[in-house]
Amino acid sequence: MPSQSPHIPTPAPVTGGGASRQFIDSAFHPTSGPAASLPVAGRPCGLEAPIEVRSPSPRPNANAAASASVLLASRSPRRRELLTREGVPHRVAKRLVDDTGLRSGPVTPAQWVVALAHLKAHAVIAEAQPNEPILAADTVCVFGAPGSASSTERIVGQPRSAQHAAAIIREARNAWHRVLTGVAILRLRDNGLIERDLFVNEARVHLGDLSDAAIDEYITSGDWQGKAGAYNLVDRLNAGWPIRYEGDPDAITGLPLRAVLSRLN
Repeated sequence: MPSQSPHIPTPAPVTGGGASRQFIDSAFHPTSGPAASLPVAGRPCGLEAPIEVRSPSPRPNANAAASASVLLASRSPRRRELLTREGVPHRVAKRLVDDTGLRSGPVTPAQWVVALAHLKAHAVIAEAQPNEPILAADTVCVFGAPGSASSTERIVGQPRSAQHAAAIIREARNAWHRVLTGVAILRLRDNGLIERDLFVNEARVHLGDLSDAAIDEYITSGDWQGKAGAYNLVDRLNAGWPIRYEGDPDAITGLPLRAVLSRLN
């Protein structure tokens, strides 16, 4: 898909949780280098603003980049498993952001996930070694139809309770929904400048006619906890759920690994 005009939209303020507006704004306005608006990685996002921001600066040689340890700004065991699977050395940051109380406000889902990823990565920058990649991601499901001011589209993150999880799964049944993962890769260079690589991956998932009994059994298991949209793709496929998907299964799990590895290298 061809690149579009260089424009990154300014998101509205987030609410709740004491989120700082400067982090959200800075995800879309690099302090140095041109900001290019390119198509979202994965499926096109319809009328939603495409997001990919890079702040270029001199990179270390490819071999050094490939062997460097990654500072992971995430508690997610699934993201750690994906990195381990591909043999990517990494360590988990200590000063992680708790985004539980944050609310998106009037921004698009793509803007929201990439801003949260940037917030998480920026929060741990003091823990990073010079030139060490900082990797952060945020994944949400998006239910409803996109594309208009009166859209029914809404962001669905991790469920707040068993009752909430059951409601999410029942709403997802017999319908397609989108899965967006925002990714931020930051590097603190020797000259003190921060290099930033921000992008959004989109996939789609269809949950078939899952019975109420199967949903109740799943909710009782507690496996819905800590998962965007109340499910993990691989776990539910292995459990025999009637699921179809379009896009990168790793991205649906929480990290578009192929895209991340191409940027780390």
